[in-house]
Amino acid sequence: MTIGTDVESHCGPANNILNVHLGVDGLEGAELIVAGEKTGWQEGKVLTWDGSYDHSVNCLKCKKDRIIMMVRYMHPDIKPDDYKGSARTHFEDIPQS
Repeated sequence: MTIGTDVESHCGPANNILNVHLGVDGLEGAELIVAGEKTGWQEGKVLTWDGSYDHSVNCLKCKKDRIIMMVRYMHPDIKPDDYKGSARTHFEDIPQS
């Protein structure tokens, strides 16, 4: 994220995805606000949060461009049967060998 960038508040469509951010570089001054709670990244540390909550991110006070690694994964409380039959998920059974 470039110095001076501000992403307005938004949210994901459902609570089935968790976001994982690993702070890499340029983290000083960067802010993540999730459901009104302000936090930031620390180099080598992981932040995990539910993208269905209103959230925003900014690099308004950054000293360098912010670099993170982002991974998204299915919420562990969601089971395969929760997705079967939904055309939006493209769920397929895992073949058994």
